[in-house]
Amino acid sequence: MRSYNVKDIGRKILLASSLALGSLGYQSKADECSQSKVYWTAPDSISPYEPSKIQRANLDGTELEDLVVEKATDLRGIALDTEEGWMYWAENGSYGMIKKAKLDGSDIETILSNLGLVNGVALDVESGTLYWNSTSTDVGLFKAKTDGTQTEKIVENLYEPITNPLFIDIDALNDKIYFTVGAVYTVSRANSSDGSDIEYVFDPNLQSYPVGVAVDSINSFVYMTEWGNGNEYYLNKIQRVNLDWTNPQITDIITGLPRDSVEDIAVDPESNMIYWAGRYSYGVWRMKVGDTSSLEEIVNLDEGYTPSGIALDINSNFKDCNA
Repeated sequence: MRSYNVKDIGRKILLASSLALGSLGYQSKADECSQSKVYWTAPDSISPYEPSKIQRANLDGTELEDLVVEKATDLRGIALDTEEGWMYWAENGSYGMIKKAKLDGSDIETILSNLGLVNGVALDVESGTLYWNSTSTDVGLFKAKTDGTQTEKIVENLYEPITNPLFIDIDALNDKIYFTVGAVYTVSRANSSDGSDIEYVFDPNLQSYPVGVAVDSINSFVYMTEWGNGNEYYLNKIQRVNLDWTNPQITDIITGLPRDSVEDIAVDPESNMIYWAGRYSYGVWRMKVGDTSSLEEIVNLDEGYTPSGIALDINSNFKDCNA
């Protein structure tokens, strides 16, 4: 099955080899009939007594499912290992944790705890490495094996003064980790192995507060969701920048979105579609890049549930076996 998680889209070589096997007829019927899905975390923002959720749906928003329903203060980033059938997410409570479960929400397990406030989670499936950030006392970027062992802090101090990193993504093809640091208006990257060679690009007009980030290694772009700043505070937007930062070209993809209406973002490079968590619009959205008329809310959640982290499971060999 040619299935990949947008949060690990850099595995271009693996995708190519999977496609080659597919052309030789190696997909099982079950694989071919597996519908592509979008996953998201949905914390309850109104009552601490109401459960938070992890949900998924088809890419058009149909077949909405509750996968995880539990009392948790704040569910944030999410990452998928579609090959082994696991999802990983950040849970901010009194101590901060990273948990995992099967893609259907079963077999929930705590991998790491006492992390402080955690926003972003990313996964390099090939190396079996989990990445996250902390925005509390011990601010920085961290990595560990997916079983929670071999924990290591790879970025000690992001900037002076230290500011909080938000969402993150992995470019496994180029061995980079990308992260947004909203308080200093930057999207940044470093070597994913050890956190060295930190680079950043920023809005020279200081009018955007980057939040979500998604890397499209195949087409050489990184996408950012952004909250407005100052006089632009109520105008959220989505931008992208090329991966060659010797000459970064920042481009608006869509502007004028309502206040606090964007959080994390995911990209499907084959269809050129972007998906994002709608936060206080209480929905999940998508749009074809370059066609703002295609903007649509694919899922509208009950008021109080605020989508935060988002990830895709794309099956390019899908065929409807019920047709």
